Amino acid sequence: MKNKKIVLLIIIAIFLHLINYTSNYLIDNFIEKCFSIFSLLVFAISALIMIYLWKKDISLSLLWIILLSPTQYFTKIWVAKVGLGEFITLILLILILIYEYFNKFSLIKKILKEKYFKLLLIYGIYIIINMILHLTKYSLKDGFQYLVYFLGIPLIGCYIFFREKDKHLLINDCYKTLVISGTMISIFLILELIVWYITRGNIYSIKEILLSFSPYKSQKIRLLFMPQIVYFHKNTIGGFLGIVFPLITLRMFLLHNKINWKNLITNFLLILICGIALIITSSRASWLATVNGIYFSLIFFLLLTKGKLKKLLAGIFLILFILQFISIMSKFKRIVDMKLYDDESVYGRYLLWETGINMWKDNFITGVGIGNYILYQRKYAPKGAWLQDTPHNLYILILCEQGIIGILIVITAFLFPLIFQPSINTFLIYRLAFIAGIISFYIENVFTPLLLRGVAIPFFVILILLERTNIYAKEN
Repeated sequence: MKNKKIVLLIIIAIFLHLINYTSNYLIDNFIEKCFSIFSLLVFAISALIMIYLWKKDISLSLLWIILLSPTQYFTKIWVAKVGLGEFITLILLILILIYEYFNKFSLIKKILKEKYFKLLLIYGIYIIINMILHLTKYSLKDGFQYLVYFLGIPLIGCYIFFREKDKHLLINDCYKTLVISGTMISIFLILELIVWYITRGNIYSIKEILLSFSPYKSQKIRLLFMPQIVYFHKNTIGGFLGIVFPLITLRMFLLHNKINWKNLITNFLLILICGIALIITSSRASWLATVNGIYFSLIFFLLLTKGKLKKLLAGIFLILFILQFISIMSKFKRIVDMKLYDDESVYGRYLLWETGINMWKDNFITGVGIGNYILYQRKYAPKGAWLQDTPHNLYILILCEQGIIGILIVITAFLFPLIFQPSINTFLIYRLAFIAGIISFYIENVFTPLLLRGVAIPFFVILILLERTNIYAKEN
């Protein structure tokens, strides 16, 4: 019965994606789109389904969030752009808080006693203090989003994990839904490219379009052939696929003890569809993040399974990666000075990072305030630097806006579920897959901050489920 409900949710999600896809072609103006009949319809349907799922089966509400989080549907609430995934996440969070209010917050109190949530709570308190110290409309908007992402989503994930009796079924359903969501988005992305080529791209040859996805082409040439109708920025959807693709790849190697033709063909098609979509994004950051996510998950697999040879291989792989990373970073300054391939993307990011570092040096402890990078960038930007909302690096963004205190807490929160991995086979495959997706997301954020976008919702769901499965594996 539950599988039928999941299939129905997937069909509804596809329907909402079709509405999104259609409205992007019919409405060009962003403000008009936010308040169009299409937007109101999508948000209303999503909210009603969330309320229904809350009453019938709370675990399905988590799957509903995963299915809709990567969509680029927005509405305007106060000064903030609120995505569809964020909107239904807020609804579920409010429903949980109302229910717990009448139960004297009994389960929430239990959750907040966990070590990991104590850390997140400390960060939440720091965010509020930082907002007060550097109060602007930007700090209020971004500060609230940080609280939702770092406290709200983990609270939802942990709350559902505690209430669900069959933990294995919950983890399995979340895993499958992530794979399905990534495949669904990939199909729409491929469809978008086909429609774009039929309507506007037929003045170019197929060869020219395919070559435009090469990392050796300049940014202008790559963007010329990059359709961005459904997804506003290639790195956004690339970041989501960077989370999902390692999960699919590991499914082929680890999920089945017995390989049969049905599983082999299914896995091959999933990898092919998502792989093509990942190439279409033309996001080099996403490609790099995805490959390294898979790479690190294999290292964890070797470390967590028995056998001295496997642990030795893991150590060798790790040393080779560190040497490779040091080699790349040692040459990065020279690459930037040469403006490799006349690439504005590489050189522009370097100058943006320099802006953020300069900003942090003058505001070492607490930064310039959450969301306030945009207000101070002109003061600290070197000559020729772009003026952007962010320095195109999540860690530098947190460093310059929240200071050394903020970045230390965030890094601790990010690494905590990865470091404390029990050498137990409980949930082993899922934990490895989740680790791959998380590491991919971390690497992607070196080049594009995806933390306060809808595609980050699945990341926080995975992060808290990984932390919960670690605890559950130790206790059972």
